[in-house]
Amino acid sequence: MEAPSVTLTRLRTSAGLSRRAVAKRAGVAISTVSKVEAGEIDPTVTMFQRLIAATGRDLDLVVRDTGEAPALADLADAWREDSESGPDWTRFRGFTGWLARHPEATGTALARPPIRSSHERLDALLASVAEKTADDAGIPRPRWCAKVPSLSEVWYSSGPRQVGERAARGAPTQFRKRNIYLSARNVWRTPTGD
Repeated sequence: MEAPSVTLTRLRTSAGLSRRAVAKRAGVAISTVSKVEAGEIDPTVTMFQRLIAATGRDLDLVVRDTGEAPALADLADAWREDSESGPDWTRFRGFTGWLARHPEATGTALARPPIRSSHERLDALLASVAEKTADDAGIPRPRWCAKVPSLSEVWYSSGPRQVGERAARGAPTQFRKRNIYLSARNVWRTPTGD
């Protein structure tokens, strides 16, 4: 999950609103919006909901049992519709970071097949992440991965050519086999190579 300061700034700017406009819509002082965006204060849930609503969005909160292992299948909705950036990399890194601290849960976390999304790239990415995670853990790959096709077109990192080439060199084998030429750093905080 990204910090409230980042979320508010991103949503406000994508809505084309000034801090003053958000403050007026939320019924708060402009200094409150400024301090939240600067990370100087952490808003309460109620305040954050008001600020997000002022940008024309809703804030959804999900409560999970902390004793329950997260599942890769839960990332089937991790495509960011509000931007050009594609997957919500923060959620992917949260998942892989949790598995790094709880490697004994890897098999369970990968077992359930994700529901197919409306994004071919996300479906292929989920299968690639499952395959690499299973390979790194020395366990069999989930059977559901074999049913997910490779991308019909190569998926490169956006941005300057040098950035894309660097990312392609850092793409794990499991990604490249599905035409995904993105750096492992997108998914793993400390890439383990391929």
